[in-house]
Amino acid sequence: MLISETMLNALYREPQAAITLNLVPQLLKDAILIPQNIIIEAGAMDPERNVERIMGVEGADKDYYIPLGRIFELNRETAVSYAKTNNPYQFPEIEIEVPPDIGQKYKQLDLFTTIQVFENEILENWQCSLTLPKFIMELDKKKAPVKRIGFRYAADGDPHFEYSIK
Repeated sequence: MLISETMLNALYREPQAAITLNLVPQLLKDAILIPQNIIIEAGAMDPERNVERIMGVEGADKDYYIPLGRIFELNRETAVSYAKTNNPYQFPEIEIEVPPDIGQKYKQLDLFTTIQVFENEILENWQCSLTLPKFIMELDKKKAPVKRIGFRYAADGDPHFEYSIK
């Protein structure tokens, strides 16, 4: 069994990915990895609706953000796959599309973390400090329209997501 909880929200500044990539290939095939899966997804958040969610307004928890796409996943299979590459700490860039009308209501881009700890034990948005959204940028279609954003996880040195507007 490998247990490693060396992370912050959106895998920021903590070596969870590097530790997992280093140790998973050394595990026996039936060994358990905890957490079993970490998913990072980009999403557009409506700050006003999020305040309503916090205040308990009915339905606000359903539409305060919209997912735009999964940008990273860390589990046993992906760790083994990444570890086999020439440079396992250079992750591929993942591009997401930003809908053209998104900045009218959903004014900020955030990264959302979901952690499958073990089997059905899952930590979703806002359930703990590890799953708090990580602010990336304002989405203001009038000032600077954004059509696509590329994300790449940098695990060496100071772990974080790099992004580039396309």
